[in-house]
Amino acid sequence: MQTKPYYSCNLATNPNVPFSGCDPNIGDYPFTDGIVGNGQGFHTNQSAFGYPGGGLFDTRFEAYAGDSWKVNPNFTLNYGVRYVRDTGCTDSDLAPIPCSATILITCTGNLLDQWGPGLGNRVRQPNANLAPQIGFAWDPWRNGKTAIRGGGGLYYENNIFNNVVDERRNKLATGSFNQFQFLNCQPGASPGSLSLPLPIPDRIQPNFVTSVDGYDLATLVCFPALGAQLR
Repeated sequence: MQTKPYYSCNLATNPNVPFSGCDPNIGDYPFTDGIVGNGQGFHTNQSAFGYPGGGLFDTRFEAYAGDSWKVNPNFTLNYGVRYVRDTGCTDSDLAPIPCSATILITCTGNLLDQWGPGLGNRVRQPNANLAPQIGFAWDPWRNGKTAIRGGGGLYYENNIFNNVVDERRNKLATGSFNQFQFLNCQPGASPGSLSLPLPIPDRIQPNFVTSVDGYDLATLVCFPALGAQLR
Protein backbone atom coordinates (compact mmCIF):
# COMPACT_ATOMS: atom_id res chain seq x y z
CA MET A 1 0.00 0.00 0.00
CA GLN A 2 1.26 3.49 -0.75
CA THR A 3 -0.22 6.83 0.23
CA LYS A 4 -0.01 10.28 -1.36
CA PRO A 5 -1.75 13.02 0.65
CA TYR A 6 -3.63 15.69 -1.32
CA TYR A 7 -2.18 18.32 1.01
CA SER A 8 1.38 19.21 1.99
CA CYS A 9 2.73 19.93 5.43
CA ASN A 10 5.12 22.78 6.22
CA LEU A 11 8.51 21.58 5.04
CA ALA A 12 10.20 24.89 5.82
CA THR A 13 9.81 24.84 9.64
CA ASN A 14 13.43 23.80 10.04
CA PRO A 15 15.39 23.56 6.78
CA ASN A 16 18.06 21.47 8.53
CA VAL A 17 15.57 18.77 9.58
CA PRO A 18 13.78 17.09 6.67
CA PHE A 19 9.98 17.09 7.01
CA SER A 20 10.20 18.92 10.31
CA GLY A 21 6.72 20.36 9.83
CA CYS A 22 5.03 17.03 9.12
CA ASP A 23 3.04 14.83 11.47
CA PRO A 24 5.44 12.06 12.59
CA ASN A 25 2.60 9.59 13.08
CA ILE A 26 1.92 7.87 9.75
CA GLY A 27 -1.37 6.60 11.12
CA ASP A 28 -2.77 10.16 11.07
CA TYR A 29 -2.45 10.44 7.29
CA PRO A 30 -5.43 9.54 5.08
CA PHE A 31 -5.45 6.74 2.58
CA THR A 32 -5.43 8.52 -0.81
CA ASP A 33 -4.34 5.85 -3.27
CA GLY A 34 -2.94 2.38 -3.20
CA ILE A 35 -1.98 -0.76 -5.04
CA VAL A 36 -4.36 -3.55 -4.13
CA GLY A 37 -3.67 -7.25 -4.75
CA ASN A 38 -6.09 -10.14 -4.80
CA GLY A 39 -4.00 -12.14 -2.33
CA GLN A 40 -3.67 -15.21 -4.53
CA GLY A 41 0.11 -15.00 -4.56
CA PHE A 42 0.69 -16.96 -7.78
CA HIS A 43 1.71 -15.66 -11.20
CA THR A 44 1.11 -18.96 -13.01
CA ASN A 45 -1.18 -21.98 -12.85
CA GLN A 46 1.69 -24.48 -12.81
CA SER A 47 2.39 -26.23 -9.53
CA ALA A 48 5.92 -26.24 -8.13
CA PHE A 49 7.75 -26.78 -4.83
CA GLY A 50 4.64 -28.21 -3.22
CA TYR A 51 2.46 -25.20 -4.09
CA PRO A 52 -0.55 -25.30 -6.43
CA GLY A 53 0.77 -22.46 -8.60
CA GLY A 54 3.65 -20.15 -9.26
CA GLY A 55 5.86 -22.52 -11.24
CA LEU A 56 7.50 -21.82 -14.59
CA PHE A 57 9.74 -24.36 -16.24
CA ASP A 58 12.41 -23.92 -18.85
CA THR A 59 14.83 -26.21 -20.68
CA ARG A 60 17.66 -24.34 -22.34
CA PHE A 61 20.03 -26.07 -24.74
CA GLU A 62 22.75 -24.60 -26.93
CA ALA A 63 25.40 -26.17 -29.16
CA TYR A 64 28.09 -24.72 -31.39
CA ALA A 65 30.27 -26.14 -34.14
CA GLY A 66 32.90 -24.16 -36.01
CA ASP A 67 36.10 -24.40 -38.02
CA SER A 68 38.85 -22.28 -39.58
CA TRP A 69 40.08 -22.35 -43.16
CA LYS A 70 43.39 -20.81 -44.06
CA VAL A 71 42.57 -19.75 -47.59
CA ASN A 72 46.12 -18.50 -48.16
CA PRO A 73 49.04 -17.59 -45.84
CA ASN A 74 47.67 -14.11 -45.08
CA PHE A 75 43.91 -14.75 -45.05
CA THR A 76 41.98 -17.00 -42.64
CA LEU A 77 38.26 -17.65 -42.73
CA ASN A 78 36.37 -18.64 -39.55
CA TYR A 79 32.84 -20.03 -39.72
CA GLY A 80 30.38 -21.89 -37.58
CA VAL A 81 26.79 -22.40 -36.60
CA ARG A 82 25.04 -22.26 -33.23
CA TYR A 83 21.82 -24.00 -32.24
CA VAL A 84 19.62 -22.46 -29.53
CA ARG A 85 16.49 -23.96 -27.94
CA ASP A 86 14.67 -22.36 -25.00
CA THR A 87 11.40 -24.07 -24.10
CA GLY A 88 9.92 -22.06 -21.23
CA CYS A 89 9.74 -18.54 -22.65
CA THR A 90 6.82 -18.64 -25.06
CA ASP A 91 3.62 -19.92 -23.36
CA SER A 92 3.25 -22.14 -26.42
CA ASP A 93 1.31 -24.68 -24.34
CA LEU A 94 -1.64 -22.28 -24.03
CA ALA A 95 -4.41 -22.35 -26.61
CA PRO A 96 -5.35 -19.22 -28.59
CA ILE A 97 -7.80 -16.83 -26.91
CA PRO A 98 -11.22 -17.29 -28.59
CA CYS A 99 -13.67 -14.50 -29.31
CA SER A 100 -16.07 -16.15 -26.88
CA ALA A 101 -13.80 -15.04 -24.02
CA THR A 102 -15.18 -11.50 -24.17
CA ILE A 103 -18.54 -9.77 -24.55
CA LEU A 104 -17.00 -6.39 -25.33
CA ILE A 105 -16.91 -7.08 -29.08
CA THR A 106 -18.68 -9.50 -31.41
CA CYS A 107 -16.38 -11.66 -33.51
CA THR A 108 -15.61 -15.22 -34.53
CA GLY A 109 -12.40 -17.20 -34.39
CA ASN A 110 -9.43 -16.04 -32.35
CA LEU A 111 -9.76 -12.76 -30.49
CA LEU A 112 -6.42 -11.18 -31.45
CA ASP A 113 -7.02 -11.84 -35.14
CA GLN A 114 -9.30 -8.80 -35.07
CA TRP A 115 -6.16 -6.62 -34.98
CA GLY A 116 -4.23 -8.52 -37.64
CA PRO A 117 -4.38 -11.90 -39.41
CA GLY A 118 -2.50 -14.55 -37.46
CA LEU A 119 -2.01 -12.50 -34.28
CA GLY A 120 -4.41 -14.80 -32.47
CA ASN A 121 -2.62 -18.02 -33.37
CA ARG A 122 -0.99 -20.16 -30.73
CA VAL A 123 2.48 -18.86 -29.91
CA ARG A 124 5.03 -20.90 -31.83
CA GLN A 125 7.81 -22.57 -29.87
CA PRO A 126 11.01 -21.86 -31.87
CA ASN A 127 12.76 -25.22 -32.11
CA ALA A 128 14.87 -24.52 -35.21
CA ASN A 129 16.94 -21.50 -34.21
CA LEU A 130 20.11 -22.06 -36.26
CA ALA A 131 22.52 -19.14 -36.13
CA PRO A 132 25.30 -19.15 -38.77
CA GLN A 133 28.37 -16.99 -38.12
CA ILE A 134 31.39 -16.09 -40.22
CA GLY A 135 34.54 -14.05 -39.74
CA PHE A 136 37.95 -13.42 -41.26
CA ALA A 137 41.48 -12.32 -40.41
CA TRP A 138 43.58 -10.65 -43.14
CA ASP A 139 47.22 -9.58 -43.13
CA PRO A 140 47.23 -7.23 -46.13
CA TRP A 141 51.04 -6.69 -46.26
CA ARG A 142 52.03 -10.22 -45.31
CA ASN A 143 54.48 -9.00 -42.68
CA GLY A 144 52.66 -10.08 -39.52
CA LYS A 145 52.39 -6.50 -38.22
CA THR A 146 48.89 -5.55 -39.39
CA ALA A 147 45.66 -7.54 -39.09
CA ILE A 148 42.23 -6.58 -40.38
CA ARG A 149 39.42 -8.60 -38.82
CA GLY A 150 35.70 -8.67 -39.42
CA GLY A 151 32.71 -10.91 -39.07
CA GLY A 152 29.01 -11.23 -38.59
CA GLY A 153 26.29 -13.67 -37.85
CA LEU A 154 22.77 -14.35 -36.74
CA TYR A 155 22.16 -14.25 -32.98
CA TYR A 156 19.14 -15.12 -30.85
CA GLU A 157 18.44 -13.29 -27.61
CA ASN A 158 16.76 -15.18 -24.78
CA ASN A 159 13.32 -13.93 -23.83
CA ILE A 160 13.15 -12.37 -20.39
CA PHE A 161 11.47 -14.81 -18.00
CA ASN A 162 9.32 -12.04 -16.51
CA ASN A 163 7.68 -11.45 -19.89
CA VAL A 164 6.17 -14.94 -19.73
CA VAL A 165 5.35 -14.85 -16.02
CA ASP A 166 3.55 -11.50 -16.25
CA GLU A 167 1.50 -12.33 -19.33
CA ARG A 168 0.59 -15.95 -18.61
CA ARG A 169 -2.10 -15.21 -16.04
CA ASN A 170 -3.83 -12.86 -18.51
CA LYS A 171 -4.15 -15.67 -21.07
CA LEU A 172 -5.75 -18.21 -18.74
CA ALA A 173 -9.43 -18.95 -19.30
CA THR A 174 -10.09 -19.75 -15.65
CA GLY A 175 -8.47 -19.06 -12.33
CA SER A 176 -7.88 -15.93 -10.30
CA PHE A 177 -4.12 -15.68 -10.10
CA ASN A 178 -1.94 -12.88 -8.81
CA GLN A 179 -3.42 -9.54 -9.86
CA PHE A 180 -2.63 -5.97 -8.82
CA GLN A 181 -5.01 -3.07 -9.31
CA PHE A 182 -4.56 0.63 -8.56
CA LEU A 183 -7.16 2.45 -6.45
CA ASN A 184 -7.04 6.20 -7.04
CA CYS A 185 -9.15 8.03 -4.48
CA GLN A 186 -11.02 11.17 -5.55
CA PRO A 187 -11.94 13.94 -3.08
CA GLY A 188 -15.69 14.40 -2.79
CA ALA A 189 -16.51 11.15 -4.58
CA SER A 190 -19.99 9.77 -3.96
CA PRO A 191 -20.69 6.23 -2.74
CA GLY A 192 -20.31 3.65 -5.50
CA SER A 193 -18.43 6.01 -7.82
CA LEU A 194 -15.04 4.28 -7.53
CA SER A 195 -14.45 0.73 -8.68
CA LEU A 196 -11.68 -1.85 -9.00
CA PRO A 197 -11.46 -4.29 -11.94
CA LEU A 198 -11.14 -7.83 -10.61
CA PRO A 199 -10.95 -10.99 -12.77
CA ILE A 200 -13.88 -13.37 -12.96
CA PRO A 201 -13.86 -17.04 -14.03
CA ASP A 202 -14.10 -17.95 -17.73
CA ARG A 203 -13.92 -14.33 -18.88
CA ILE A 204 -11.07 -12.06 -19.89
CA GLN A 205 -12.87 -8.83 -19.04
CA PRO A 206 -12.94 -8.01 -15.31
CA ASN A 207 -15.78 -7.58 -12.89
CA PHE A 208 -15.86 -4.04 -11.49
CA VAL A 209 -16.51 -3.91 -7.73
CA THR A 210 -17.32 -0.77 -5.77
CA SER A 211 -16.99 -2.19 -2.27
CA VAL A 212 -14.95 -4.80 -0.43
CA ASP A 213 -16.33 -6.63 2.62
CA GLY A 214 -19.09 -4.04 2.85
CA TYR A 215 -16.77 -1.03 2.77
CA ASP A 216 -17.49 1.41 -0.03
CA LEU A 217 -14.26 2.17 -1.88
CA ALA A 218 -15.01 5.85 -2.53
CA THR A 219 -16.10 6.86 0.97
CA LEU A 220 -15.06 4.23 3.53
CA VAL A 221 -11.76 2.93 2.16
CA CYS A 222 -10.60 6.26 0.76
CA PHE A 223 -9.51 9.11 3.05
CA PRO A 224 -10.05 7.75 6.58
CA ALA A 225 -6.80 7.92 8.55
CA LEU A 226 -4.57 4.93 8.08
CA GLY A 227 -4.44 4.35 11.81
CA ALA A 228 -8.23 4.12 11.97
CA GLN A 229 -8.27 1.57 9.16
CA LEU A 230 -5.63 -0.59 10.83
CA ARG A 231 -7.49 -0.84 14.11
